[in-house]
Amino acid sequence: MATTLILLPAPVWAGEKLAPVAVVVAKKGVSNQSIPLTGSVSSARISRVSPKLSGYIEAIQVDEGDHVNKDDPVLHFDQKLAEIELSRVRAQLGEAQARFKEAKRQSKEAAELVKKNHIAATAFEAAEADVEINGTIVERLRTELKRQQEILQRHIIYAPFDGAISRKFVEIGQWVDTNTALLELTEINPLRVEVPVPQYYFAQIRVGTPVRILFDALPDYSVLASVTVKIPKAQEAGRTFPIKIDITNDKLLIAPGMSARVHFQVGDANSEQVILLPADTIIRKPDGSEVVWIINEQDGKPKVSPVLVKTGQLLKENLEIVSGDLKMGDRVVIKGNEILQPGQIVNIIEQLDYAL
Repeated sequence: MATTLILLPAPVWAGEKLAPVAVVVAKKGVSNQSIPLTGSVSSARISRVSPKLSGYIEAIQVDEGDHVNKDDPVLHFDQKLAEIELSRVRAQLGEAQARFKEAKRQSKEAAELVKKNHIAATAFEAAEADVEINGTIVERLRTELKRQQEILQRHIIYAPFDGAISRKFVEIGQWVDTNTALLELTEINPLRVEVPVPQYYFAQIRVGTPVRILFDALPDYSVLASVTVKIPKAQEAGRTFPIKIDITNDKLLIAPGMSARVHFQVGDANSEQVILLPADTIIRKPDGSEVVWIINEQDGKPKVSPVLVKTGQLLKENLEIVSGDLKMGDRVVIKGNEILQPGQIVNIIEQLDYAL
């Protein structure tokens, strides 16, 4: 588990503006093998939304391409008849409750009269039976009211999960049955990358194996993740095994159907030792170059210098430094490195440790 060492703020020199930064000390770790394979992005959930009852479509709130949240209304059936039926049952319930109240009053009155021998005991028993009958009618109508409320609720179709409307199969004015697909909803966050892995690599890849995923459509974007599902049954045509990797898509940059290049990180303790840095220490420039900022003491002041590096494979949560004037023990900025300038004096507010 990573630990944090809080350092004392650097002294403030007159006229100097200090940038607060956090640093890590560059370490060497085991360089494992990277297995590059090609996969494709898919959605973990695609639903063809169907109604729970037959009806006439009165309104559609969404169109293809729209993003919806779980429980958002997406389609309305005409519910006039259902509203009328609900009102009818509600009125019947009100009438039954009034009769039930009157039956209880008469039963109470009969109980007093039978004590005084003013009426026969059978009359009191009849009054009690009338209370029971009317009470049963009230319960039946309460149940019927719940049923009609549920039927009315089913005239509105809600999104079963967050996603995007990928297809629309119906239009306003159409009558549909319960087996009719109304809309196709595709989950877009999270997404799933599916990779057919040749049998040669099957034993080396496990659930939890770290991966780095790049997308042909997004050359400056990559995702760090790990294997989610490993299916031990080959597709006979190519002797490949399906591997699935769930990834977050909070920025909605990735879409189902995109191609992906997946680098699986495997290896053993006998692999070469290389400098490894957390991914957040790497600043990627628009031209594709990669830079880290290191701390140099000049005149007793901590100043930053940019160092051009080239990264290699992802090793767990760290990146291999393939080339660059960087050595083990260098202090590298990991927080506050976005807008630094060469030679700028910084205030080192904390030093972080990271796992290899």
